[in-house]
Amino acid sequence: MRKIMLLFVCGLVLIQEKALAQRECGAQAVKEILIARDPSYALKFAHRKEHAVQQTMLYEEQMKKVKAKTTAVVKIPIVFHIVLNANQINNLGGAAGIRARVLSQVEAINNDFNKRNSDTSSVPSAFKPLIGNAEIEFGLPHRKPDGSSTEGFEIITTTESGYPLTSLASGAKYASTGGADTWDPTRYLNVWIVNITPGGTLGFTLPPFSSSPGPEDGIVLTYGAFGVRSGANQYYLNGIDKGRTLTHEIGHYFNLDHVWGDDGGFCPTNGGSDDGVNDTPPQADHTYNSSHPGGVVPYPLLDNCTSSGSGIMWMNFMDYVNDAWMYMFTHGQVSRMRATLASTGISHSLTQHPELFDWPTDVASLESARGINIYPNPTTGTFNISFADASGLREIAVLNLMGQTVYNIKPANNAITNYTMDLTGLSKGVYMVQCTFDNGTITRKLAFQ
Repeated sequence: MRKIMLLFVCGLVLIQEKALAQRECGAQAVKEILIARDPSYALKFAHRKEHAVQQTMLYEEQMKKVKAKTTAVVKIPIVFHIVLNANQINNLGGAAGIRARVLSQVEAINNDFNKRNSDTSSVPSAFKPLIGNAEIEFGLPHRKPDGSSTEGFEIITTTESGYPLTSLASGAKYASTGGADTWDPTRYLNVWIVNITPGGTLGFTLPPFSSSPGPEDGIVLTYGAFGVRSGANQYYLNGIDKGRTLTHEIGHYFNLDHVWGDDGGFCPTNGGSDDGVNDTPPQADHTYNSSHPGGVVPYPLLDNCTSSGSGIMWMNFMDYVNDAWMYMFTHGQVSRMRATLASTGISHSLTQHPELFDWPTDVASLESARGINIYPNPTTGTFNISFADASGLREIAVLNLMGQTVYNIKPANNAITNYTMDLTGLSKGVYMVQCTFDNGTITRKLAFQ
């Protein structure tokens, strides 16, 4: 039996009721199973929650001192392993249909994590000031772990009808059992698309407990909750067709809990919070569309923990409403997620591999044709970057080790082949210099001493 190294699971269950979907989380049940297998997991879960709070506080203090010159967006490679049988692949429209779902899914999570989703307009006015922008971009990698090219997803045809939640879908995560091996989880965010059994489970997450994740680290989605609907006859679980299941699960991967805290209806006192995030209102339990007439969740929705005012934040991505009713993360949730990606965070390494977005063949031709030279390197502040050929140059950007763009130039004239850049005032350390052309990106390291 394989030893599962990284185990925190949130299963989302779909129950059809009056043509409405209903989510149910199996996190507590799975947690009990894991602790039964290995009692040390009780302490691991407790330490993980405590570490998240401490890291968030540290991150917020550090952010008060940051003087970045441009937007602090981090980009993370996300790879999809589609492990389905032939009938299930056909349900998704074959390879072409799967590719369309991959692209729509990436667009959906990028909108949600960057406050670009148009339905933020539906957030009640009382909560609008709390809408957070995580500034986390997800991109399909173009390099496999062995350096060969990829579109950022792979399709494995299995003979299995499905993979049980009780086994954490382990059979889908190893080529030796007919699944797809994880890609280095320190470099890629792995997502497996499978048929989770028994029927109804939408997804679950196995995030790392340390900066050394294991072979099953990642997210599992059931295939009917994958992508964004573009046609009425496409196969999707009812009400779960806007890509929000992955938004929710990535939230878990980056240390977010459910907004009600999975605390059995406990109401925090003295300004406390259920989920460790101060700007999500106290909430007794999850919110279902199907619990309200016609599936319409009222606003304000009051409960035992927030019995007046604007009510609970049921439209949060970390509640259980249907996809079309999820609109927002809060500023506090953003800090918690960004803390796990910061230099001291357990998922920081995911932000450190911009080279994975480059097509290998394009990189080779670019390197040969452009003749890039960065000097002096190391630098004490000012450095030069020259090109033998700068045609098609769109941007020169300097990124810190958090993946934040701290300096950039967007050339207006590609006839210029030499640029001077100044890092004076920034912290000393190692930076990435990214040169983006019309047909690819070249990345080099720069030491600032």
